Amino acid sequence: MVAASCVLALAACKRPPSPAEPDGAAPPPASAGTHRVVDAGAPAPAEASAGDALAVVAIGASPASRILAVQALGDRVWLSGRNLDAYAFGDGPLVKGGDLLAKLPYERGKHAMRVLGHWPRLYALRWRIVESPAEAQEPAAFVYRAADGDAGAQAGTWTEAKPLGEVFRMPVSAVPFRGGALLVWSTIAQVGFPAVADGEDGTRFVLVSADGSVSRPKLAVPRAFMAWGADADVETVTLLGTLQVTTRPDGGAGHSSETFPSGVHVVHVGPSGTKSTKVQSTTESTRWQMIDTSEVVWQGGDAVVSPPFSSGEGERWKPSPLAATIVRWSGAIEHRTASGQDSCSLRRARLLGDAVYALRQCAHEGGLTDIDLVRIDADGKTTRIALPRVAKKEGGFREATPDDTKDVHACMPVDFFVRKPDDLWVVARCGAKTPYPSDPGIPLLLRRGPKKQEPLVIP
Repeated sequence: MVAASCVLALAACKRPPSPAEPDGAAPPPASAGTHRVVDAGAPAPAEASAGDALAVVAIGASPASRILAVQALGDRVWLSGRNLDAYAFGDGPLVKGGDLLAKLPYERGKHAMRVLGHWPRLYALRWRIVESPAEAQEPAAFVYRAADGDAGAQAGTWTEAKPLGEVFRMPVSAVPFRGGALLVWSTIAQVGFPAVADGEDGTRFVLVSADGSVSRPKLAVPRAFMAWGADADVETVTLLGTLQVTTRPDGGAGHSSETFPSGVHVVHVGPSGTKSTKVQSTTESTRWQMIDTSEVVWQGGDAVVSPPFSSGEGERWKPSPLAATIVRWSGAIEHRTASGQDSCSLRRARLLGDAVYALRQCAHEGGLTDIDLVRIDADGKTTRIALPRVAKKEGGFREATPDDTKDVHACMPVDFFVRKPDDLWVVARCGAKTPYPSDPGIPLLLRRGPKKQEPLVIP
């Protein structure tokens, strides 16, 4: 099972956040600009295919409502909202439950956190919110123990794991692995440029086990490899990063070795060994602070690589910033390129069945940006997945009907994740004029398929 794509930082769970605190749903990159939202009286969006129809499972009571996180924890989906926790078990409906983080020690405004794992074996990574890279983030890990008979209705306990060691910053990635939580650090995150000093490891690992013990697994990764992304299943970890190459000229006065980063690589490490696949070439003009926003997910034998967020860096992404790259276990590479203009790019690509789903963002004149959820089929056909609109009702909001013409708000996708075999969850915001959480919008949680239910109200 692929690790959840919506493993989100929680800055102030269950407490009313300050105006500066974000929704859990990841916003578009700073280069995205302003979202074009068609509001009251707008025509209904184009219909999606029947198989991609999205049902509303949770809706905000007001623009002040917040979704702090939505993610898959194995066969459980967890929604964390302001003063609301809800869970979906397998194909079952989303139902209210206990506050998962009620007993996790943190200080509002001081800490942020992530939760990962497969229910009920969960882990949390907590770090200090800092304003400067020079400040220590002090990452710490916690292990969850569910309450007796807990099916999501009660809050279990969190116990701090052993110290993680001499670490200054939070890891570049944290993924479930071998029944524990694998934390990944890389030199590229420490200096902002890919470089490995002699005798150092470009990528380091810490494994937090269910009993809270901490170990440093010796994974067979080249010492000169520097990761900025990771995903894993039970025994295989997949890394995305670059490899430092050293040239050693023949002797002679004034000659010295030279090191430089070469390419973007997907590295699989599993029981059968290590396999590396080069997915991109790089040039001297590559801006590593941008290209390291590319992502990798590992989905049961295939890795999917998303392009960088930045449109400027995307121009160097081959064959196109609209292309998701599927890396088969055999090493074969397949590109899935969505339709779109030159100003468009993909982010957060995921494989579900034979189709790739992704967020497509397209810039327009005046700093406007459209964001859509699209499906790219094996034959290259691109379909925009229609999102419902919402309408005002007494005391809150509801899904709009085709007959509604007043107080109707269009919705834009801001995040999504998939669960095999066919589960698709989408986080959206409705009525906002920009894609940023600082612009009030009505949060919406959607789910694909015939799983109709009375939507939960997010306070």
